[in-house]
This record gives sequence, structure tokens and C-alpha cells, in this order.
Amino acid sequence: MSSSNIAVSVKNLSKIYSIKKGEKFFALKDISFDEAKGKVLGVIGSNGAGKSTLLKILSEVIPPSSGTIEFKGNILSILEIGTGFHHDLSGYENIFLNASLLGMKKTDT
Repeated sequence: MSSSNIAVSVKNLSKIYSIKKGEKFFALKDISFDEAKGKVLGVIGSNGAGKSTLLKILSEVIPPSSGTIEFKGNILSILEIGTGFHHDLSGYENIFLNASLLGMKKTDT
């Protein structure tokens, strides 16, 4: 994949939380991936796997502990499950619905 075709590039991304004196918890540890323009990325995993943490870091809600993120274009995050989702629409259609409610046009995507 050429670098001009990459929409988001994540390299060695980690998020560490201090939970007790001297005790640390890795919510994410050394995550790396590239996603091409026009592609859809699904993030799945069990509870506590770091899905929401990854999405919050990508949307700049929280900072990473280490690693880099580079993206071209806009990022729109819909982080809460069920927030604004219409059950008669597909996930893809819901993305465009929520983006339009936040002022984005389909041509912005």
C-alpha cells in the first residue's frame, strides 16, 4: 500500500493507566496498523480488550501514552453504543446519518 493511499497510520500505540501505587495497566500495548482511504475498519473484541480506548485515542479524546498516529482527512467518532443509531439502517448508513447530524456532507467522507 503506497503512503499516498493511507488514511490513518498507527505505529506502536500504547495506553498505560496507573491503577495503584507503582502498578500499571496496559489498555493498549504496541498497536500498529495502516488503513487505506475508502476502506472500513471494524474493531471487535471482548470486554476490556481496548476497543473504546483505541477509538478515543484516534478521535483525540484522550492522549496515547506512547506511539504515533498520522491521518489524512477528518475523523468523526461515534463512541457510545446505540447513541443515535437507527435500527432500520445498516451500520454504513448510520455512519452517514450521524455524520450529517454533525454537519458533515457525504462528499466530506
